[in-house]
Amino acid sequence: QVGNAFLPFDKLDVWHSFKFSLDTLGNDVDGQKGIDLVRAQPGRGKSPGRFDMVVVTHNDGAESTGLHGMKVGRLRLIFRLPEVIGLYNEAPSVWPKHHFAYVEWLTLSRSPGAHHNMYSVTKPLPLDTTGHLPGDIVPLSTVRQSCQLIPHLGAGVGWPQEWRSNSVLDACSTFLLNNWSSKY
Repeated sequence: QVGNAFLPFDKLDVWHSFKFSLDTLGNDVDGQKGIDLVRAQPGRGKSPGRFDMVVVTHNDGAESTGLHGMKVGRLRLIFRLPEVIGLYNEAPSVWPKHHFAYVEWLTLSRSPGAHHNMYSVTKPLPLDTTGHLPGDIVPLSTVRQSCQLIPHLGAGVGWPQEWRSNSVLDACSTFLLNNWSSKY
């Protein structure tokens, strides 16, 4: 449906990374020590792209710590609407001036595992007709932190040798959310 939508512009201001202080999350940390960085950087030449996993505030009932009211997804784009449309036309004054993120969603389990205390994260099935995960455009300010996913294949199953750090998020469909590396 979005492919058929009329947009009065053909370019966006795009960023490949975003740094934010954990102070903005309400934590009492020292400015430089409390920095988190998220990337949405497409590949270039033979260099693979990097699209980080993030925890995003999903509703007003979200907790400052924990995952209630949060969603987990893969950051695909950081952008802002243009201030000028075409060559000379100013953007409407009602357009938001803040940054946005396009995030592809994964499904977060309701409770952590009994033995490891980590939440399960899975790709929802079926994917759309293009093979992409469902996603949304959200204010960048709703991104709370980066997160680390661990591929989860089950007991006694080895990881395929072709998996690499730059391809495992595409190849695997079930992960554990590493809450031991949380910034909170």
